[in-house]
Amino acid sequence: MVRVPAKHALPVFALVALVATMPARAAHVQEPTTYKLRYASDYQHGCLEPCACPITESALRGTFDLIPMGREEGIDMFRLAGIEWRVSEGMVRVTGSGELRVHDSEPRWQRLEADLRFDGESPIHFDSGVVPVTVESPEIDVSIARNGFYCLDRVFAVRASPGRGSYGWAQLKAGSR
Repeated sequence: MVRVPAKHALPVFALVALVATMPARAAHVQEPTTYKLRYASDYQHGCLEPCACPITESALRGTFDLIPMGREEGIDMFRLAGIEWRVSEGMVRVTGSGELRVHDSEPRWQRLEADLRFDGESPIHFDSGVVPVTVESPEIDVSIARNGFYCLDRVFAVRASPGRGSYGWAQLKAGSR
């Protein structure tokens, strides 16, 4: 038992009473849903309009966990955790985390931001900007870019559905889509 000196009893009692009357936050934690990248997912590196240089396109495979983080002002917020992707060109490993926000009433829009590491290098920030929702939940279909989809850029086309497992090395090496 902790003894509180008499001169501190009133402030301690007031603090305990204040905490006891504060509204309780939701104590439940939403379970993550594992998403698997579909065959239409890819990684592009090169020049987008208005610049003119070659664009390299590579298959993208892997998974991530989508965790509901709540809803604010009509926007559903999700955390992307455990991003584990493979770019077939050079067998590059991409890891990281991000945030997806979806406004589900008209006009429907979404924004995906992610901090991604290529083979363990320093993280690079990618952002879709605010773009229309083009698929029905729980599907995800959104592209994210390093430089705003302008000139020399890196772009991930993230096409994902709930599902476990990931594509193996053999499928990546074969370049299957």
